[in-house]
Amino acid sequence: MRNIFKLLTASLVVLSSSAYAATVNVEWRDMDSFTDIVEGNTQSRKNFRQRIQDELTQAFQEQIAKSSDSLIINITVIDVDLAGEVSQGLAVKIRQVRDQDFPRLKFILEIKDSDGQTLHASVQNIKEKAAKHGAFRMKGSQTDFYLEKQLIEKWSEEMLLPSLVELGKLKSS
Repeated sequence: MRNIFKLLTASLVVLSSSAYAATVNVEWRDMDSFTDIVEGNTQSRKNFRQRIQDELTQAFQEQIAKSSDSLIINITVIDVDLAGEVSQGLAVKIRQVRDQDFPRLKFILEIKDSDGQTLHASVQNIKEKAAKHGAFRMKGSQTDFYLEKQLIEKWSEEMLLPSLVELGKLKSS
C-alpha cells in the first residue's frame, strides 16, 4: 500500500511540475508522523491526505514558477501542522480556525542548477502567527488550505525568490 502511495505521489509530481518554469519535485514523507493533518469525520483519511498533497504541491509549484527555468528545486515535506483544530465531541467533526491558530510547514529545500550541482540545501520550518484572520474569514474559509497556501506564498516571496536573486539565478524585478 505504501509503495502504491509513493508511486502515485511521484507520478503526480512529474506530471504537474512540467507546466512550470523551474523543474519542481515535491515529495511527501511519512504522513502518519505529521503533527496535525486530522481530517475530522466529513471525509475519508485517504481522500483528505490526497487533497493536502495535491493542494500544497500545486501551491509550491505555482510560487516556484516565478523562478529561473534552469533550476531544479526539490522539496521534501516532512511535517505539516494545519491551522486550527478538529472539534471533538460534536456529531460532525470539522476543523475550526480561531484567530490564534496558525499553520506550520517543515520541509527540506534543495536547489540545484541545470548540471545537478547543489546550490543550496536547508531545512525550512515556516509558520505564520497572524494576530487576526480577517482575509481567511472573508474568502479563505471557502478555500481548501487557504492559510497554508498563504504561508507558502509568503515564504516564496520573502525568502525563496530573494535567495535566488542573491545566488544570481533570478533577475530582480
